[in-house]
Amino acid sequence: MWSVATAIEVTGHYFAPPVDHLRSLGSLTVRLAALVIIILGEGLNGITGTLRFAATSVGFNSRCVALVLCTGVVVYLTFYLYFEGTRPRISKNRRSLWICLHLPYMLSVILLMEGLKNILLYTILYNSIVYSITQFLGLLEMAATGTTYNEMVAALDETMPPFLTKIGFSWDDGWREVNRAAFAAANGTEADILTVITGEMYRLLMNMTVQIVKQFESEDQSPAAELAILQYLHNDTVVHIDAADGANSNLPEFVKVLAAILEPQVQGVRWISVLAGGTLIFLALINVTQSWPKDRYAWGSALSRFLNGTILLMLVFMNIGSGDFGSLHPNGAIWAWLDSFWALPTLAFSLLGQAIVDQILLVLAVRSAKRALKRTYEPSMLDSLRDSKDHAHDPSQPSGASLATTYPPAPATGEHGNSWSIWQPTHVPLTQQQSGYVHNTVVGHQDSYGFVAPPPPPSLPFQSTSFQATGGTGIPPGGVVTPSRPR
Repeated sequence: MWSVATAIEVTGHYFAPPVDHLRSLGSLTVRLAALVIIILGEGLNGITGTLRFAATSVGFNSRCVALVLCTGVVVYLTFYLYFEGTRPRISKNRRSLWICLHLPYMLSVILLMEGLKNILLYTILYNSIVYSITQFLGLLEMAATGTTYNEMVAALDETMPPFLTKIGFSWDDGWREVNRAAFAAANGTEADILTVITGEMYRLLMNMTVQIVKQFESEDQSPAAELAILQYLHNDTVVHIDAADGANSNLPEFVKVLAAILEPQVQGVRWISVLAGGTLIFLALINVTQSWPKDRYAWGSALSRFLNGTILLMLVFMNIGSGDFGSLHPNGAIWAWLDSFWALPTLAFSLLGQAIVDQILLVLAVRSAKRALKRTYEPSMLDSLRDSKDHAHDPSQPSGASLATTYPPAPATGEHGNSWSIWQPTHVPLTQQQSGYVHNTVVGHQDSYGFVAPPPPPSLPFQSTSFQATGGTGIPPGGVVTPSRPR
C-alpha cells in the first residue's frame, strides 16, 4: 500500500507539477536535523535500557565498561559527523537528491542504533554466561578435591550459595534435585550413578543460565528456545549425551540450547558492519550533494568517509562460510569476531579515526586559507605602486615626497605686510606644529593618511573680506583632513 501511494504521488507531481507560487521557499535542513536527533534519541533510549541490565549482571567487569564506552563513542560520533558536515545553504537543483539521500541514511542510523543495542546486550550476556559457567565449574573442581563424598558436599554447601545468590538461584533447590536423581539411580553401577549426578549438575547449570538470561530480557523467549530448554531439562537422552564423557565433554547439547537462547540477539548483530558502513557512505554522498567540494581538503573529508564506510561494509564477507549461529560452525569468522568482544571497539575506532581525519583536514584547510589571505594582502617590495593599487582612495603623493608630507606655512611675510610666518591653526596637533620649511625625509610604510590643509593666501587691497579658498571641497584652511580608507 505504501508503494502504491508513493507511485501515485510521484506520478501526480510528474504530470501536474505544482506551480511556483505554491512551492515552499523554506529549507528542510532544520527539520531533517531534528528528525536525526529524534532517531538518535530513540536509539540511545533503547541502549540505556540495556545498560540497566548490564550494570547488575553477573561478571560485570572492566571489559563490560569498555564495551559501554565504545557504544557511547559510536552514538556520539554518529551525531557529530552528521552535524559537523551539515550546511544550511544548498543548490536548488540538488535539493531533491539531497533529501532523497536522507532516507537510506536515516534507515541505516535506525538499524545501527538497534544493532548497537543488540550487540551490547549479546556481548554482556555472553560475558555473564561465560563467567557463570567458568565459576561454577571451578567450584565443582575445588569440591572434587575432597577425599570423601561428605567433604565434597560440605565444600559445595560453603561455596555455592554465595555465588548463586548473585544470580537469584537457590542452591538448596538445585542440590535437592541432584540428590533425588542420585537416590533414584542407587541400584545401578557406580558409573551409572556418576553419569546421573553429572547430568543433573549440567541441568543445574542450565537452570542458572536461564536465570541469567531472564535478568536481561523483559519479553518471553522464542518458542524454539523454550522447546530446547525443556528438552534438556526433562529428556534424559539429551543430557546423557553431554554427561557421557564426564568432565572432558564439550557439552554439544548444552551449547545448542545456548545458541537457541542467544540467537534472537545475535542474528541482527552479524550485519552491524553493513549498517555502520552505510551511514558513512550515505553521509559522504549527502555532503557532496549538499555542497560540491571546493578544495582538496573538502574532497579529502568526503572521500575518507566513503572509504571508511566501504571498509566497514567489506566486513560483511566474514559471514561467508560461517553458517547459522545454531550450527556452531568451527570456522565461522563472524561468530569468532563477535565472541572476541572486538565488534564494538572496531566500530568505535573506525568512527573515531574518521573524526580525527576530519579535524586534521579542517586545521590544514584553515592554515591554507590564512596563507592565501596573507599572500593576497602582503605588499610586494618589487612593486612600488602596490600600496596605491591596494588602496585606491589614498591621497596622491608627489614624486620623491615623504608619505607623511604636510603643508607648512610660508616662512616669509606677505608682500602686503601681513605677517603670518609663525601662524599655526589652533586645531593642529602639537606633533605637526613646526616652523619653517619641512624637508622631505624617507620614512617606512604609511601609517597615517592625514594631512594639513594649506593656509589661506593674503587678502588683496580691494577685498573687504579675506578670500577663503576651499576648492569646492568644503575643507577649512589649515584643517586636518583624514580621508576614509576603503576596507
